[in-house]
Formats: sequence, C-alpha cells, structure tokens
Amino acid sequence: MALKVLYDVDVLEEECIVKWYEEGLKESTEGNAIWKSMKPFVEWLQEAESESEEEE
Repeated sequence: MALKVLYDVDVLEEECIVKWYEEGLKESTEGNAIWKSMKPFVEWLQEAESESEEEE
C-alpha cells in the first residue's frame, strides 16, 4: 500500500492519514474500495497512536 510506504519513510504523519481517511469517509460512500482497503491500516495507526499516548 502506497500510504504505508509514505508513512514508513516519514513523508506522511499518522495524524494526516487518519484525518484524510475520516474526511473521505464523510464525503464518500463507505462501500468505496479505497476506504475499505485503507481501514485496517488506519485502525493500526490509531491503535499505535493511543498506545504511544498511554506510555507518556
């Protein structure tokens, strides 16, 4: 997935990806293949972010 690569090389930050995903869901139908394929990655980002916040 291109977004994961961009995230891994620090081109995109998790907050930007999650925000873009959430805005896309509002403007598009949830059945759209792009949003469906991104869901596991975005959920993983959100879990990692919440775990990071808990450690602080």
